Amino acid sequence: MTFDILTFKKEINKLLDVNITSEEVMNDFLANISILFDQIDEFLMNKYIDFQRETTNTQLQDDYSVSQQQIKPVYKKAKNQIEKKIYDSREYLTIDYQYFIERIENSLSLMNDENIQLLIDEDQLITNYFHSRSEMTANWKGENIPADDLIGFLYEDSRNDREKALKLLSNTYISKETTFHSLLDKMLQIRLEQANNVGLNNYRDYMFKKYERFHFSPNDCLNLAESIRKYVLPIVNEFHKEERRFND
Repeated sequence: MTFDILTFKKEINKLLDVNITSEEVMNDFLANISILFDQIDEFLMNKYIDFQRETTNTQLQDDYSVSQQQIKPVYKKAKNQIEKKIYDSREYLTIDYQYFIERIENSLSLMNDENIQLLIDEDQLITNYFHSRSEMTANWKGENIPADDLIGFLYEDSRNDREKALKLLSNTYISKETTFHSLLDKMLQIRLEQANNVGLNNYRDYMFKKYERFHFSPNDCLNLAESIRKYVLPIVNEFHKEERRFND
C-alpha cells in the first residue's frame, strides 16, 4: 500500500472547506473522514508491522521512520483540525453521537502543537529502542541468533538449557543497559511534559484521559487491586495449597 502525502493534504483541505449546515451534510462528512482516516491508519500500521517483523532490515526501518517522522505528524495535525471542525458543528449531531462528542472533546483537551511534536519525539525513541534490541544477538550452541529467540529455550525440558538461555538473555540486555537507561530517561521526561502541557500533574492521569477511561478513576483501580489482594488472593492461595496436597 502506497501513500501520497500531497494527495492526503488536498483531501483534508477539501473536507475542511465543507460547510456543515445540516445533519445530512454532517453524516456525509463523517463517512468521508472515516474512509480517509482508515486508509492512513492502515498504511501506518502496515509500516509498523513490517518493521516489527524484520527489525534488522534497514530499508524497512527507514520506511517506518519516514512514516513516523514525516507522515504521522501531518496526520495528527489534520486529525486535530477535523475534530475541531466536528466539535464546532456538534449541533448537527443527534443524541446518538453523545459519546462520540465526549471522545472528541477529550481528544482536543490533550492535543496541542507542543504535544504533537513530543509524540513524534516519543515515537522516535521507541523506534530507537526496537532498533537497539534488534542488534542484540547471542551464541547458542555455536549459532549466532537474535537474543529474543532465547526466550523459547526458557521452556526446554533440560534445566541446564533453561539456565544457560536465561543467563545469555540477561547478559545481552546488560550489554545495552546504558543505551536503554538513556532512552527510558528521555521518554520519562517527554511523557511528563505531555501531561504538564495539558494541565495534568503526571503521565498516569494523562493516559487515563488518552485511553478514554471516563467512568472510573486511578483511585478506583487502586481500590480494586486492594480488594483483590485482601479477598481474592487468600482464596487462590488456599486453592494452590489444596492442589499441592492432592498432588502429594
